[in-house]
Amino acid sequence: MGKKKVVLDTNVLISALGWRGVPHKIFLKCLQSEIEIYITPKILQEIKKVIEYPKFKFTHVDKSEFIG
Repeated sequence: MGKKKVVLDTNVLISALGWRGVPHKIFLKCLQSEIEIYITPKILQEIKKVIEYPKFKFTHVDKSEFIG
């Protein structure tokens, strides 16, 4: 059996960036290649929009590292 594969929606990805809960742990597993992450162009577009919301207060570095 291969790696687990996941599609993470915008809410989960924003939570992974802003907080240290379960979404963050899942995202770290993706970064460590323990889980394969799949993101659709539509989800990526939505993340780029939502990450700019002032209420999140992400730094420019946070945003650029997350979006890549």
